[in-house]
Amino acid sequence: MRVSGVAPRAPLSAPGRRAVSGARAALPTFLALRGGLGVALALLALPLLLTWPLALHLGSQLPGDRPADALIHTHQLWWVARALSSLSNPYQSPIILYPDGARLYFETLVPLDGLLAWAPLRLFGPLVAYNLVLLLMLAANGLAAWALATRVAGSRSAGAVGALVYAASPYLLNHVRTGHLGVVSACWAPLALLGLLNALRTRRPGWIILAGGALAAAAYTDLQAGLALALLAALLLVREVLIRPRQLAGSIAVLGASGALALALAAPLLAGALDEARQGAGVIPPERYAVRNSADLLAFISPSPLHPLWGGAMRAWYHQRQLDLEDEAVVYPGLAALALAALGLRSRATRRPFWAVAALLLAALSLGPLLHLGGPDGLLALPGGIPTPYALLQVLPYVAIGRTPARFMGMAMLCLALLAAQGVVTLREWLRWPALAAPLAALLVGFEFLSLPFPLSTPHVPGGYQYLVQQGCRGPILELPVDAGGADQKARLFFQTLHGCPISGGYRARGGDQTSLGALWRRVARQGETTSPLALRLGERVRRLGFQYVVLWKPAYESAEERRRDDALVAALFPGPPVFEDAETAVYQVGD
Repeated sequence: MRVSGVAPRAPLSAPGRRAVSGARAALPTFLALRGGLGVALALLALPLLLTWPLALHLGSQLPGDRPADALIHTHQLWWVARALSSLSNPYQSPIILYPDGARLYFETLVPLDGLLAWAPLRLFGPLVAYNLVLLLMLAANGLAAWALATRVAGSRSAGAVGALVYAASPYLLNHVRTGHLGVVSACWAPLALLGLLNALRTRRPGWIILAGGALAAAAYTDLQAGLALALLAALLLVREVLIRPRQLAGSIAVLGASGALALALAAPLLAGALDEARQGAGVIPPERYAVRNSADLLAFISPSPLHPLWGGAMRAWYHQRQLDLEDEAVVYPGLAALALAALGLRSRATRRPFWAVAALLLAALSLGPLLHLGGPDGLLALPGGIPTPYALLQVLPYVAIGRTPARFMGMAMLCLALLAAQGVVTLREWLRWPALAAPLAALLVGFEFLSLPFPLSTPHVPGGYQYLVQQGCRGPILELPVDAGGADQKARLFFQTLHGCPISGGYRARGGDQTSLGALWRRVARQGETTSPLALRLGERVRRLGFQYVVLWKPAYESAEERRRDDALVAALFPGPPVFEDAETAVYQVGD
């Protein structure tokens, strides 16, 4: 029967029918390959968009408006690459706080990132190395979360939205801004969970090895991330007890094998950290640190302060409520991500209560030992004096060493990302055009998490340190003032990546940055007796230790009186004019 107005199709020849049949058979494979490759390429390119215009300034700027901690991690990449290339222990540094040196087990060295930085450091220098490693880890975060979310949701497109929730979250981008490379290097958590989930189902050794290796890598990257993963592993065991009690022995064996492998691989770090903790050495922070670095309840409903549309208003809002006093303030999960998660939980087919419970527990841990509402002074008490989840966790041995409860939010965002991926699966069933579900969800999440243009800053190198870079230095450098503040000591670490010589200064987050030489210098300077036997002994010690230069950094002094005393002591111990001086620095030569 012929329909009016429609021309009949000409019959296909046999070769034509075979060609069409082959094309139809190959089309799903091609589309699957193209879709997977497209998502992978998009996730690889995502860091360039999230941090734009950083890609245009890799060798001159760092991400963030307060780059002090980025300077630390630039130094740590440099130091780890230098130590490992000489087969030295990177957790024992003889070239900072010279001559005492420093143990660095609690300094978030991120040694795996240091390995990645080795070639860029040699080829392009420390700034390019830091920026390239950061971009690479942001891409790895997305790819790893995509693999996990795809496994949980059973859909690559839904998994891609989950990856976006995790890799582009305001929480993570705030740590990019503040220079916390250890927090930004967050790919190990999704890889560890992927290995654990598959190992529990298949019992295959390969997945056990992946889980154990990723758990150890997370510990080397950030000890608190390792603790959060250990808690999730315990929750997984509880789930196995509830839903597969007959397979409990096998589940315990799998989790035990993964945990044992992780402990074996991370043993050098854990043994050093436990030894340092037993010795005290100032590594256990006062309780106020955990209180100060906790998430605020209002911050959970406070949109990103980096957004191009409402970021300015939100920065003022954060500042007005003193939520920006520390670098752990941003924990906003995102309305779009929460809506997708709720959608997934609403449908029986995509309901995953385990990840919802895990997300809520981890978010509750991020609130710390005391609840805050609207700033550091807005403390709330739970009814009946009930302790918070973190206050209970702190009772466990060594947990009190941690000082940033807000960082549990990183793992909470991973659980939320998995729930959001399930929401995309549900949305696909509801829409008339299912193919639009993932792009629409990605558009909503991406718009809410937008951070363009990303704030950048240019590290300043004073003239005296530029002089040392140009002239070269062979011996240690005595840095004055010895009592410089934390931000100045962090900057000195960055300067060391340029000149490469041992320094008497430097910064440690744990254990302090005071040295025996610094204490002696402080004592002599305060006495003001530049020709006393003690002063002469100080000068002799400086020479005996091989110091080549003294660098006096003028803006680092808190008072003119302190600077006057150091000027007088330097003039008495090392007579002669400085070999370099400008408005910021004065450089004196000690030895030949």
